[in-house]
Amino acid sequence: MTAGLCIESFAAVLGGILLALGIADASDALTILAMILWVSSFQPLIKVAGGTALGIRYEYAYLFGRIEPRFKTDFGSYLALSAWKRMIFHLLGTLGSPLGAALVAVIADERLRVAAWVSWAVFWIIVAINVAAFLAGLIRVSRIRGFRFADTSGGLAAVELRSAMHSVDYA
Repeated sequence: MTAGLCIESFAAVLGGILLALGIADASDALTILAMILWVSSFQPLIKVAGGTALGIRYEYAYLFGRIEPRFKTDFGSYLALSAWKRMIFHLLGTLGSPLGAALVAVIADERLRVAAWVSWAVFWIIVAINVAAFLAGLIRVSRIRGFRFADTSGGLAAVELRSAMHSVDYA
């Protein structure tokens, strides 16, 4: 876990450094690279922090042939949460990536129009994917072509919302 969190934290800090350099040098390329690092690192950092705050324990982090670590939850601690808390956990997984893109877009603003435009485009694409996955999960669409909605935080949040609504006592 420590190594995985260090990798993600390093990527977030490096993104901040590249953003500062990009702004100082008026470099769209450095600023876009910073956005990519923030989009990829903010999501797991926010989801792991939120999961920990909700009571989820983590067993380990692994690379699985990738550069970015994946964090393995202790499934028992996840299942012990109410469906509402599990839904919040998955919704937290939809916040980090768009937040990273939006922050860069706002900071780049008028100084670096290309970087700001690319960052806003990435923001809206990620938001659209998250909303589509959430809505697909609500109406029980499991996949479109090879894309499985249950593999996304938005899709899983919808599954947990359905579960929470099903378990509400209306008496």
